Amino acid sequence: MTVPAPDEIDVLLLAAGFALRLRPLTEEVPKPLLPVCGLAMLDGHLVRLRELPSPRVRRAVVNGHHLAGQVRAHLEQVQPSLAGEDRGWIVFSPEAEILGTGGAISNAAHHLRSDPFVVLNADSLFAAPVAEAVAYHRGAGFTATMVVTASDFWPNVLVDGGTVTAILPGERDPRGYTFTGLHVVSSRLLAMLPAGFHDIRDTYKLLAKIGQLGAFVWPPAGARTLPFLDIGTPAHYLEAHRICAGPESPLAAVLQSASRMGLIQPGRSEDGFIHARARVGTGATVRESIVLWDAVIGPGVAVERSIVGPGVQVAEDLVGMLVTARGRREIA
Repeated sequence: MTVPAPDEIDVLLLAAGFALRLRPLTEEVPKPLLPVCGLAMLDGHLVRLRELPSPRVRRAVVNGHHLAGQVRAHLEQVQPSLAGEDRGWIVFSPEAEILGTGGAISNAAHHLRSDPFVVLNADSLFAAPVAEAVAYHRGAGFTATMVVTASDFWPNVLVDGGTVTAILPGERDPRGYTFTGLHVVSSRLLAMLPAGFHDIRDTYKLLAKIGQLGAFVWPPAGARTLPFLDIGTPAHYLEAHRICAGPESPLAAVLQSASRMGLIQPGRSEDGFIHARARVGTGATVRESIVLWDAVIGPGVAVERSIVGPGVQVAEDLVGMLVTARGRREIA
């Protein structure tokens, strides 16, 4: 078994969830594989991790449960572009049953040999400050460190002096921070995790009580970086394209790297995204919308603020709708 060097880390990317708030789209496509400006959310994280100079990412472990076959096949497809001959750089960690974050860590523990290792939600859009968070964690000596941000999305993490003092499930607190889905974990945490399904927040609450749960607040004041974007709903998915499209996109550097690696899905990104394999009929208009592969927009049809799933044929105007082969819903 190879022992990681001091300047190497292993990273667990969480990609197993059901993404219920994005149904019915995520009944067909796992959320981490949904493209933002042509780049799958999972690939955006993998590109950043591959290019991280220090600490070097020794291994990227991706878990999977919901539509796991698609996730596995996608990893096999992108592995040559991301890792070349380094066949062990991307590892798939399947889950026969959904295990939660704590269970996912336990299940993948034999792949996570660095101390500390990193855990990151694969289905968020976030310029994860991995190197900075690892340095902070190592310097402070915490058992685990949560990377948090000032956001009104779900401010339920209370912080005092660089330490998490409380996690308020199901609550929002104006004093709180939002957890970004990035955490740095010392290997001694593994002994605290039970077998099977486990919500990591249960263990983190215990760590908070004894002052062993760190809080790394990101970004620092004045920093220019991709903000934390939750893409949990169809409206948020559309908003992510509005923010990230164009030459001034905060995602521009990652998109350029991904393009060099051949990871960008072909299409047109302006105020939305139209996949190159989608067909738009004569006289049809598409504004502020996402049209995925093999979809067909009929002649003269107007599509506005909508999401059209793979293979869907649209024969009538759409305004504020998510439409897939499995059903449709309004976008609030």
